[in-house]
Amino acid sequence: QRGERERETRPRGGASVPALDISSPGMRTSKPFTRTFALIFAVFMALAFFAGMRTSSLRLSSTVAARALPPSRLRHFASTHTARGATSFSPIMRLQNTYKLQKCRGSTVVSSAAPVTAAAGESSPRFSMWSFNLRSDFNAEKDGKDCWAERKEGVAGLLNSYEPDIIATQELIAQQVAYLGDHLPLYEYEGCCRLGSDEDEYCAIFYKKDKFNVVDGDTMWLSETPDEAGSIGWDAMYPRIATWAVLEVKENPGNYVTVISTHFDHQGVEARKNSAKYLKELISDLQKKFPTSPVALAGDFNSIKIENEVYKTLTTGDGALLDAWGASESIEDNGWKRSTMHKFQGVKFDGCMGDGTVELCTVEEEGESSPKASDGMEHIDWILLRNAASGTGSLKAVKSEVFTDTLPSGRYPSDHFPVGTDLMLT
Repeated sequence: QRGERERETRPRGGASVPALDISSPGMRTSKPFTRTFALIFAVFMALAFFAGMRTSSLRLSSTVAARALPPSRLRHFASTHTARGATSFSPIMRLQNTYKLQKCRGSTVVSSAAPVTAAAGESSPRFSMWSFNLRSDFNAEKDGKDCWAERKEGVAGLLNSYEPDIIATQELIAQQVAYLGDHLPLYEYEGCCRLGSDEDEYCAIFYKKDKFNVVDGDTMWLSETPDEAGSIGWDAMYPRIATWAVLEVKENPGNYVTVISTHFDHQGVEARKNSAKYLKELISDLQKKFPTSPVALAGDFNSIKIENEVYKTLTTGDGALLDAWGASESIEDNGWKRSTMHKFQGVKFDGCMGDGTVELCTVEEEGESSPKASDGMEHIDWILLRNAASGTGSLKAVKSEVFTDTLPSGRYPSDHFPVGTDLMLT
C-alpha cells in the first residue's frame, strides 16, 4: 500500500514536471529552489487528482488481502474495516470510515418504512433458519487448532452445503463477517458491531439474496440505553446487541418475516433477565410498525431452558414467544441430548458449566438422569417464534434439528452446535 500511495503522488504517465525557465531576467531562482517548487507543485496536483477520485473509489484492506466490498454491503461494514494488524489509513479514508459508522447505527434500507400489508391468495412460503454461534477470532492463540484460520474454509463449506435460507450468527468479528461475505455467494447480510464500530463482535444476519428483500433493519443494545452504541447493560461484562431485519419473500410479495439475532451476556445474571424483558418490548414495538410480519428470534441466550427465568420471560405471559424446538412437527437431535455449547469437544462434551456464570446442565437428583435433556431443554441456542400482531401471518415450525457435523479435519466448526428450524409462513 505504501508503494501504491507513493506511485499515486507521481504525475500520471510518468511525465516529468517541466523545469522552470530561469534564463529570464525576472527569474533568478536557484536550481535547488526550482526543484523544490516543482516537487511541491507535483504533490499538489496529485492530491487534487486523488481528491477528485476518492468519491468514486473506496479501498478496503484487511490482513488477508486488499479488496473492495460491494456497495450493497457498505451499509453493514465500516468502509475502511481494519482487521487486527492491518495497516493504517489516510485521514481522508478515516473520515469516510466515520461516516459509514454513523450510517451503521441506523442501517435501514427504508428509513421510514410504512407498515407492511398482507399478501392475498399466495401459497405458504417455506424457508430454513439457523442460529449459529461461530466463536469469535479474539482467542486464536488459546483456540489453537480450533482458531478461525483453521476453521473458516470448513465453516463456509458447511454453510454452502446445507444452504439455510437465513443464518442468525453470533460472535463473528469484522474479518470473519467479511470472509463469510466473500465465501457465501448466495447470501447478503445485515448487522453492526456491538461497539458501534468495526472492531468487535456482530450478530450478523445472513439471508439468501435470491429469496428475500430487506425492508428495514437496525441494531439495538441490550442495556438501559438501547440506542447508545457500545452501552453495557446492568451487570453485563460486555456490550450486548440484538440485530433485526424485516425480510420480504421475493416470490411472495407482501409476505414478511422479522428476524432477530442476539447474544446475551455470559457473566451478568441480571443482564440476561433484563435483556429478555427488553427483547419482548422490542418485538412488540416492531410489530406495531410491521403488524403483518411474524417474528423469529434466534441467538445464544447463555441460558438453558429448564427452570430458567430468561426462558420463562420470553415464552410466557403477554407477548409470549413459542419455542420452535418444542413446537416442531419433527425433531432430529442426531443423538445429542445435551447443551448446544460443547467447547470444541463435540459429542464427547460432558461438562456442566459454560463461560462465566452459564450453567449447561439441568438440576437433577443424585443418581437420576435429567428427564428434560432429551427435549432440548439444555440448549442455550434457541429459535423462538411469535405470530404477526394482525393475526394474518404466522410461522409454523415443521422440523428442528441440532447439527453435529465435523469439518474435514475431524474438528468442529465452532464451540456451539448450530440449531436449525424449517419454517412455514402462513
